[in-house]
Amino acid sequence: SFEVTTGGIQPIIFSMELLNEDINSSGVKNSQDYVAKLNASIEKVEDASEYIENNNNNLAYNMLNTTINQLNTLINSINAQTGKGIIANIALDWITRTKNIINELESIKLSLNASLE
Repeated sequence: SFEVTTGGIQPIIFSMELLNEDINSSGVKNSQDYVAKLNASIEKVEDASEYIENNNNNLAYNMLNTTINQLNTLINSINAQTGKGIIANIALDWITRTKNIINELESIKLSLNASLE
């Protein structure tokens, strides 16, 4: 049988927390909105990690889906402010890092999907 471990999730949470610290200390207007969105996403990934530990892979999968949607909303918010409230190269950095996080979460979802079949 296929086993999904939470080991792959911890580095993702770490990346999310680092991004959150960078956004929080950026001094960018409305940065607290982005921090709040990211905090909500971090909580969901932590929940997904607990679900995986308890072999609740279906709930974990759904939780990661919700997280990815939230992170895409974050990207849209940052995109809308690029060149306005957020300097372009900072926005690009945040967006690139958020997309990398999404890709990592998608790969966990693939593992979960394999375990559900």
